[in-house]
Amino acid sequence: KTHDLLNTGNAEICGNLTVHGTCTVLNTTLCLTDTTATDNFTLVSTDAGASAAPDFKLYRNSASPANNDSLGHIKFSGNDADDNETEYASIKGCIRSVASGGECGVIINTLNINGSLCDIFRVENTGAWVLNNRTLYISGSGQLRNYGACLRLSTGGGAYDIQFEPNSVLKARLNPDGILFVCGKVDTPILKASSCTHYGACTSSKLTSDG
Repeated sequence: KTHDLLNTGNAEICGNLTVHGTCTVLNTTLCLTDTTATDNFTLVSTDAGASAAPDFKLYRNSASPANNDSLGHIKFSGNDADDNETEYASIKGCIRSVASGGECGVIINTLNINGSLCDIFRVENTGAWVLNNRTLYISGSGQLRNYGACLRLSTGGGAYDIQFEPNSVLKARLNPDGILFVCGKVDTPILKASSCTHYGACTSSKLTSDG
């Protein structure tokens, strides 16, 4: 049987609501309130195949999609010390390019820092970016590796030094002219690379100095 709830008041269901079909909420906010701490919203799939399921889709059905459009925003909010609702972190999906056949997307992670929302991490087709002068940390015995190819350390965007700071103390730096400085009491250039030759598949190098 099909029944329509056409009144403009509230409908209260004490028990379980089972919907066979599509549930559509139009022009309003859907708010689910629960007093429990875990499993507040659960999607269950009984599919026995190997496909990813269940899935959670945010679809922005825009008639005029454009580069840099936001596609969806997952916000993590709570109260501050004065009981004000505050957004502390979020994940946002965006369009980088809408070109047919060349579509590219972006994921942005945002944090609340001293009362202001700040983009921290961005993943796009060109790579992963740490934003707004923040630092990428590797904890424990973690390592920075690149398998099967040369590991490049590049400043990009300008002629900047690459610095080596064990225990947060500057010990050496490589300037844009290829001069390596060991930093003690005197900032003395000890080696300048004039050419670099690769040998074999492992791309081991011979460094040639000009004096």
